[in-house]
This record gives sequence, structure tokens and C-alpha cells, in this order.
Amino acid sequence: MRVLVFGAGVIGTLYAARFQEAGHRVTILARSSRLADIRHFGLVLEDVVSGARSITRPDIAERLSAEDVYDMVLICVRRDQLDRILPDLVASRNIPTLVFMLNNPMGSAGLVKALGADRVVSGFPGAGGTLEGHVVRYALIAQQPTTIGETELLPM
Repeated sequence: MRVLVFGAGVIGTLYAARFQEAGHRVTILARSSRLADIRHFGLVLEDVVSGARSITRPDIAERLSAEDVYDMVLICVRRDQLDRILPDLVASRNIPTLVFMLNNPMGSAGLVKALGADRVVSGFPGAGGTLEGHVVRYALIAQQPTTIGETELLPM
């Protein structure tokens, strides 16, 4: 499966690395200093519980164009960044599934209206952490596994 991870913070880095480790073809979209760090160091993860460290080197993109083809985009940006990226997602009709990994108390009705109910999937990450330099230090949340659900099954 071809996966684009839109956003290279803690959640985007963690899920991009895990998808690639599972055998998927992953591209991560990053900008500015985070883009430079990923180009130089790769995606560096450190499990805060075990101390285990891994480095993954996915493909890298600086932008999403309307012609790009992916099986899925995992959107891992802050809610206040959605308005900036929404036009790119609307224009990208070659992508059938858009998974939004964010906590949005406003619901998903606006996303569904802009992108179509057949493309929008809501998710909530089962991990948290910090970005320290070029290293993502993370912990999985045992009480909150990663949750993915269809928008019509979730509160709007």
C-alpha cells in the first residue's frame, strides 16, 4: 500500500515509521527544519519505556500535488493547521482514503462536506511523546489504543 503521512511531528513520525516497518511504501510530508532533519537523520524514534531506538528512511515530500497517487493519506497535523492543507486535500482526487489522526471536538462534518463522506475516516492516535531535536521520544498509551472509525459512526 502507498501511504502518505502528512505531518512529521510526533504522531506522523511514529506512524510513518510503523507503516514502513510493516512493509508499506511510505512518504512523509515535512517542511522547514523538520524536513532537513529527516533528510539528514531519517525518522528517529526512541521508546521512553524500553529505551529502544530505531531509524527509518521513508520517501520524503515537501508538498502534495493534485497528481499524486496514494492509497491512503494519514493526516497528522494540528487542528489549527487544517485550513492551510485542506485545499491540497480537496484537489487530490487520486487518493481514496484520508485518515485524520487528530482530536477535533468540532467533529468531522466540515471535513466530510469539503472532501466527501466516502474519503474521510476519523482516527485517534494511541501514543504521545515529544520531539527533542531530531528524535521523537514516544510512549504507547495502553488505555487508549489507536482508534479508527467511519465518520457516520462517530459524533458529528
